Amino acid sequence: MAVFTAYFDASGTVRSPVITVVGFVSRVEKWVRFEEQWKALLPRGVPMFHMTDFVSSQSGWETWKGDGKRRAQLIESLVSCIKCNTNQGFSATLQTKHYNEVNRLCRFKEQFGNPYSFLCLSVLGSLVRWASKKKLDCEKILCLFEDGDEGQGDLIRRATEDGFNAISQGKAEIRAFDTCDLVAWKCRATVDAAFEKQAFQKDPAAAEKSCAPFPKLKPSYAGKGSEHTANTG
Repeated sequence: MAVFTAYFDASGTVRSPVITVVGFVSRVEKWVRFEEQWKALLPRGVPMFHMTDFVSSQSGWETWKGDGKRRAQLIESLVSCIKCNTNQGFSATLQTKHYNEVNRLCRFKEQFGNPYSFLCLSVLGSLVRWASKKKLDCEKILCLFEDGDEGQGDLIRRATEDGFNAISQGKAEIRAFDTCDLVAWKCRATVDAAFEKQAFQKDPAAAEKSCAPFPKLKPSYAGKGSEHTANTG
């Protein structure tokens, strides 16, 4: 029986300029506690947290539009809930144009799969290093990936062959995926703004400010790809 469970989700697709995969691992009993606390933070009529809906003020968030203070307070509360109920967070981000450049040169896709699969394998590698430090058997950690991403079947096959207990799972009834959705959206948006849109050229500190709610989950980006591990408690 798995003592620890890890959840993973992506922001962006293999055709987006930037794609991010984020995962969180925690003890099963802490995820149960998280589920109760997280649901209590969501407003009535919003069964799950989807960052795209929250940012665009739709699907239950219409009355929150323009209310910056209330929105900031909610994000702060959600992030606090994540920190209190997870043991470790993992994040990997890349610009797909760089992936495509490398793939043209050395048949990268044949070895690691598409950008989504590659990033998932990267965060699984981080999970292995974390488990090793904690003297845990990584094969006993149940790894759930939100279903629907292109290349997921290939990812599950590769992960299973590498010894991971990895499966696809729908998001509808599992709020743990909301943690990944929130942080992955923020990581992807920050890298997209910094490197694709050049939004932080005039004010380099703006990137740091944009991640203020996530002091232990700031996206780390280094040229062709990135990986970041964050201790959340």
